[in-house]
Amino acid sequence: MFKHLDDVGLGYCEHAKAALGLAGSCLRAAGLLAVHAIYPDFGGNSGTEILKRALKQVEETQRGELEREEKKEA
Repeated sequence: MFKHLDDVGLGYCEHAKAALGLAGSCLRAAGLLAVHAIYPDFGGNSGTEILKRALKQVEETQRGELEREEKKEA
């Protein structure tokens, strides 16, 4: 039904859970960074660290997708 789900090799619920998790990480980071902008002593590098962890998770997922594609082609 959805080409993207086929492309990433995930079911609808798996994909939704991952996408909503990433959205939640971004929202938490945005909130921390907004307060940090006004009060620089608040949060330290917390917002940045949340975004780094989220990006690392996305990159690991994408690497897994590439490995699955390579196995299909082999």
